[in-house]
Formats: sequence, C-alpha cells, structure tokens
Amino acid sequence: MKFAVLDFETTGSTAQDRIIQVGLFIINDQEITDRYTSLVNPGMSIPSSITALTGIDDEMVKEAPSLDTVMAAMVPLLQDSVLVGHNVAFDLGFLQRALDEEGYFSFDGRVLDTMDALRVLFPGLSSLQLSMVCQAFGIVHERPHQADSDAEVTAKIWLKCLERFQELPLLTLQRLELVFADSASDFGWFLFEMRQYKEIHSPLDPEADRYFRQFVLNVGDWGEEEDVRDADDVRSIPDDFETFYEGLKQVLKQRFEAYEDREAQVQMLGEVEKAFEQEQHLMIEAGTGTGKSLGYLIPALYYGIKNDKKVIVSTHTINLQEQLRERDVPPLHDLFPIGFQAAVLKGRRPLLMSS
Repeated sequence: MKFAVLDFETTGSTAQDRIIQVGLFIINDQEITDRYTSLVNPGMSIPSSITALTGIDDEMVKEAPSLDTVMAAMVPLLQDSVLVGHNVAFDLGFLQRALDEEGYFSFDGRVLDTMDALRVLFPGLSSLQLSMVCQAFGIVHERPHQADSDAEVTAKIWLKCLERFQELPLLTLQRLELVFADSASDFGWFLFEMRQYKEIHSPLDPEADRYFRQFVLNVGDWGEEEDVRDADDVRSIPDDFETFYEGLKQVLKQRFEAYEDREAQVQMLGEVEKAFEQEQHLMIEAGTGTGKSLGYLIPALYYGIKNDKKVIVSTHTINLQEQLRERDVPPLHDLFPIGFQAAVLKGRRPLLMSS
C-alpha cells in the first residue's frame, strides 16, 4: 500500500479557519519515499494563541505560497494513497474543504488513524498524545505543533505500527478482523488486508506460537521457554515460608542498600501465603506505599514453585498488567533462587500468568 501521512496547522478548528502549514509524507514499501512541506499564506491574521502554540506568526507566512499553489503540489501525491493521520478527522476535514475551494474532487480514498492502531497494538501506552507516543517509542520530535515535524513523526509511528502488524500471528489478525468487521471506519478494511497479506506470506505455523482456545499466548517474555526448574532446586527451597523470606531479604539487602522492611507488606506476605496454604479466600485492603504487588507476587511464586502449580493474576486494568510485566516481575527473576516463567494473556480482562 501507498500511505500519505498528513498533518495541518491551522488558525483554529472551525470551518472558517484556514491552513497555515502542511506536512505530507509518502510511505511506499515501508519506507518514506517522498515528502512535501510548506507554510501557507492564510489571507488572514494568525491568532496569538495559535502563534503561541505553533511558533508560526504573520511575518513567517507573509511570503508563503497561497492555498491554490499548495494544493496543486499535494494532489498528485495523494492519488492512489491511503490517508493516515494522528487524530486524522481534523486533518481530513480541512483537506476536503481545501480541495473543494480550489476546484478539486474530494478525497475518496481510505482513511486510517494512527490512534486506532496504537490502541490495539500498544495498549500499555500511558497517553496517545503525539509527543508522549514519540517519547515512548524513542522518536525525536524536535518541533511539536509544526506540521512538517508532526507529519514526520506520525509517519515514523505508522511505520512502527506496520512492523508490529506484520509480527502478529495470523490467528491474532484473524480475530482482530472479526472484532472490527462492522467498524464504521476503514480500520476493519485495513485488518482484512493485513490478514490476507499474512495468509499469503506467513501462513499459520503451529510450531511458531503457543495456542489456547483460538488465542495465541505470548509465552517466554521474561524467561526461557524450556523448563527452567530443576527438581533438586525445588527441593532446596525451605518448606517454611518465613525461612524462605528471610533468605530472600538477605538478597534484597545486598542488591539494594536502602532496603528496609515495611510492616504492612510483611503482614500481607504472611497472610497471602497462609491463604494459599490453607486454600482459603482472602480480601485485603492496603494503602498506597504498602508494596502490594510484591506482597502477593512473592508468596504466590513460592507456592506455585513448591507445589508445581500455575498462578493466575487477574488485574482490573491493562495499565496495572503492564506495570506488573515491566516493573514488578523482572526483578523477581534475579531475586528468586529458582527460575520461573511468566506470560501475558490479553482479552476482555487482563491476566498475568506465571508458573
């Protein structure tokens, strides 16, 4: 596909406002192959609030080309393209008005929003604001709120999305296509195209992934896929949790000089371990700073390893799931005297699985 990544800066957001800058980047075969950027003389004064936001003032656009010249340069680049933008509805509205004003046919191609793809592919992002996404992806965004810079980073984000789409297993794409089959946007169409591409170039390989009830499991993110436990290692773990935890604390103190016990966390560790051993339900209300995640992860892992059982942690939000995956579980690989595996299962409710 050929993608045209577009961004406008304007004097405002109403139908009476005018374009003051355009950034257009063309992607072919997953490479940026062409670009067009220009200031635009709007034929009106730029509001001070827009100047404060974009850095573009009346003096900068005084000698800039008019809209008819800019559209004449853009229209050939837009032909046979899928239009892409970050919050693309805003840019599409100004594009259609500009085409109409200058006597061109309306843009009738497919339209995709990077925000839709980011929500699906990177659900752990804390914000979909363009500058925040750039920061998360390590993309340098030199001049936020200027169309040439915004369009360039949006193109780079879209390239990352395309790469991620192609990495997804075929079964995952098939299920995503079903979810968005009735979508009013072109995102459902795009998933259909990606699924067809995958079926031709990378058909279903039962050896490449692990499957469970028509879901692909992401296994081995934090450890080797082989059995990382040795029977002698398991037997070496103390049968008494307090003894085990005392040994773990010594490792913690060696790694972190500032480590100190939190009374509430120690109490939680004991209660959770007791609930596991006695096969009882337990409800805990713990305040901020208690260290809740380790308060249940440590006894849960201890119990799972000693009894050769899997433990499932169900979280209320994807953000909490990502916190466990990125911040809380990795250090436990270094601290625990025996290896373990962990995997994420994403569905209508987030799950963290470990064994």
